[in-house]
Amino acid sequence: MDIRNEYLPVLLFLQPRATTPNTIHKEELRFYSNLSLTNDSLVSKNYPANGSYYSEKIIIYKFLERYDLKPTERIITAELLQYGHLEKQYRTVIDLEYLHFVNRWSYGLTDLLELGVQVSGFSFNSGIFDHTINVYHSMVGIYTGKEELPNNKFKYSLSDDRKVFLSSKPRTNLGDSVISTKWKLFNNKNSGLQFALLSSLKIPTGNKSLSMSSGKPDFSFGFAFGYNKGNWTQFLNCSAIYVSDPFKNSKVKTNHYGIVSYTLLYKWNYRFSILSQLDVHNSPYNSFTPYLNEPSLMFSMGINWKAFENSILQSGFSEDLTTYPVPDITIFLNWKMKISISSNYFSPDKI
Repeated sequence: MDIRNEYLPVLLFLQPRATTPNTIHKEELRFYSNLSLTNDSLVSKNYPANGSYYSEKIIIYKFLERYDLKPTERIITAELLQYGHLEKQYRTVIDLEYLHFVNRWSYGLTDLLELGVQVSGFSFNSGIFDHTINVYHSMVGIYTGKEELPNNKFKYSLSDDRKVFLSSKPRTNLGDSVISTKWKLFNNKNSGLQFALLSSLKIPTGNKSLSMSSGKPDFSFGFAFGYNKGNWTQFLNCSAIYVSDPFKNSKVKTNHYGIVSYTLLYKWNYRFSILSQLDVHNSPYNSFTPYLNEPSLMFSMGINWKAFENSILQSGFSEDLTTYPVPDITIFLNWKMKISISSNYFSPDKI
């Protein structure tokens, strides 16, 4: 499924997409266009290393609701009661909505080797869905801290005890580009097993000052494994990512990390199929806060619709599963199209 973790601090670095082991035919060209809309918030502003701080702060904050205090006064008083001082040196404020555009072209160098080129862009906005998400959270009994702030305001700032190291404004600009390869090594139609090697190189073409790029290249390699049986198809993607460190900071550094994705597809009929995907990866950060350091666990679900003979539309959503470095919710729309520059007939199982 063409979706990855859309958490903004993670999007600075390379995230290889989940893909099938199949390659397109020689001299065949495919065009992929992806659009993701994400609403995210982490608005309890102070996160020291004490892991119980977040839950304890909520208890104190709710106790102070009995008194005639403003929300900001309750936050500060909760910090003073717990620590005897303000923990301002650990500040993470994320409250925004953003669009992530990705366009990719894949070309078949041979029937077994595929080359891909990807460009991306971002549009950061204050958002329009804050109230709806707050209502949903209250219905299911979840407290996020976003309830303390006005709806549809833009805030994005991460800082250590000395300076801000990530921040941005409501802007639209370019993200990084990616060159990728896929080499199919095995495809047994009788057993339904497929296997391919993958590699990607991120080129820092994005706007670093708006935190839309790390400003440095990253590299990954991995594999894709597939298994078909009847209407069911399973894919397993594993990648190791080598990350360049863009931070000149003793408190915030980067780690090389890995991604594992498991995708399950059911082909309903000729036109429609249903997909679900589980993504797990450790963090590319080594820092002071669990909101950067924690591993990510994300669930996605979508539908493929073969709208035309040469194209497929994919839509769905992604949700975090108990982990912090994953957005509250992401909805996505993907369009995949074959451009006829060869005589090979379009095969929908290769999209």
